[in-house]
Formats: sequence, C-alpha cells, structure tokens
Amino acid sequence: TGNSGPGAGVAYQGTWTVTNCAFTNNNGGNAGGVANGGTWYVFNSTFSENTANSSDGGGVAYGSIWSVKNSLFHDNSAAQGGVANLGIWTVTDSTFYNNTSAPNNGKTAYGGSWIVKNSIFWGNDDVFRTTTGTIEYCDVQSGWGNLTTGVGTISADPLFVSTSAGPDYLRLKT
Repeated sequence: TGNSGPGAGVAYQGTWTVTNCAFTNNNGGNAGGVANGGTWYVFNSTFSENTANSSDGGGVAYGSIWSVKNSLFHDNSAAQGGVANLGIWTVTDSTFYNNTSAPNNGKTAYGGSWIVKNSIFWGNDDVFRTTTGTIEYCDVQSGWGNLTTGVGTISADPLFVSTSAGPDYLRLKT
C-alpha cells in the first residue's frame, strides 16, 4: 500500500502468486501502478486507487500476463487503460468498477488480449479500447471494443451495495 516507483509501484518483472491481498494507492510513474511486466496469478484480491501517470501507464499493470479469479478492481486510473495497458489477461468471477483513463483510452484496458468469463464491468464507460479477445457470461455497462461477445453477455445494473471497502457486494434483486 502506498508504494511508488518510476517503472512500477510494487513489482518489476518476475512471477507472482497473490491470494487474499489488497493493493491500494500505489503509483507506477510511467508504467503500471502495481506491475510492469511479469506473470501474475491472482485469487480473492483487491486492487484499488492505483495509478500510472504517463501515457504508457496502466493503473494496475503495463504489459504483464495475468490470471485473475474472484477479485475486485476499482477506482484505478491511468492515461491509457485504467486497469491495464497491453498484456494478456484471463479473468473469471471478478468485478471491475469505476476505473478511469483519458477519453477514448479504455477505462479498463487499452490494447492487449483478454479472455473474460462470469465477471462484471460497471462504471467504466469505454471499457476496452483496441483490445482483442472474448467475453462470455458477463455484465458490461458499455464499451466492449473489439472483444467478441459470446453467450450470456448482458448490460444490466448489477445493483452494487456501497460499503466502506468499495463496491464488492451485490444486492439480491427481489
């Protein structure tokens, strides 16, 4: 929490396995707020309020390989890709909420390749910009970009319940 660096706020390259962790308020300068390169395996973790200040940024990552399950990404920001600029991402059962970037630069991702299943992308207009891959059984507010939408992809308010820790709970619709 609260790390900064010119290339990455937390890690530069390497292989990382992360379980039940929180990455908050890290600044990557001209790369990812958390990571610049490397391979990441992420389970049950939260990435929030991370930033990258330059146009090569990625609020969380720049040019990394990520496998993500049951995780939350919210309020991250960068000039390009509020969560990621480039990289290869495989995402399952995760939530991306209120991530930001400069206009037309992908509030969640700018470039790279994504395979996404059973996840929510909300409060991130223009979610994917110049990004390729597939998205299935997801709830996406808008901005699917070049992703191929598969079966079960919808755009319906997920009815988040606000908590002090962020929008990590869903309210049951009655």
